Amino acid sequence: MIWKTSRVSSACPTWGTRCSELRVTEPAAESRNGTRNSESIQRNLENTLRATFSFLGRLLGEVDWQTAPPGGQAMDDFRKYTCIQFVPHNGERDDYIRITAGNTGCWSSVGRIGGRQDVNLQVPGCVVKKGTVIHELMHAVGFVHEQSRYDRDEFVEIQWQNIKPGNTINFLKVGKDTTDHFGVKYDFGSVMHYSKNAFSVNGQATIIPKETNGGFFGAFDDLFGGTKPSLGQREGFSKQDIRKIRKMYNCDGPRRRNARSRPQVSLFDFFW
Repeated sequence: MIWKTSRVSSACPTWGTRCSELRVTEPAAESRNGTRNSESIQRNLENTLRATFSFLGRLLGEVDWQTAPPGGQAMDDFRKYTCIQFVPHNGERDDYIRITAGNTGCWSSVGRIGGRQDVNLQVPGCVVKKGTVIHELMHAVGFVHEQSRYDRDEFVEIQWQNIKPGNTINFLKVGKDTTDHFGVKYDFGSVMHYSKNAFSVNGQATIIPKETNGGFFGAFDDLFGGTKPSLGQREGFSKQDIRKIRKMYNCDGPRRRNARSRPQVSLFDFFW
């Protein structure tokens, strides 16, 4: 899902780590969630393919984050599977991403906000899995959570009674007039999807999928052994994640045909 207007909470849920979710009601969160409109998004899509980044201090001490997992792997996956390349910021561009490691969890702005914009990856929790880094970078390039889709109620049920007090805002939908799913079907396994127990107050599911996986009797899956699909993961891009990025950034356009949707290599010399 791509952000067009208004605001949305944009941080990662927990996946074996403790990870703070930002709230749009807090002033700090307001500065971390960019307001987007269709004109600026379209202009960015036409002109943007290389995103520059820098680091605040030494993120992992003696570790070179650009070449060591999961940070380097996450950025390399963008390069291999999409037409977006992250390159070190050399000061020549006004708009760039700064990677920080503050004690405030995993968070990012949604889309390009102009000037320096921070992506925070608290150490060690937010840099254990490659998919967590990909999740936050997908926010930075313009995507909100999968379960925030305006059509999500066709695919999942939110169990509001099981959500921790103060966290229900993280489960709100965004409007059809503010987002675009580019014709890509709902993706239960997206790196942008919450897990089934995200922000649970009692250990019970907060999100329940409506569809079933691989049942023997089709419409009777629930009665005859059908299993509900798993929700979310933080291992890396799903195929649908890649499709959405490639559609949003026109990776298969005339000037970008060499970009591939499967594990291959592709570089482009456009700037963000």
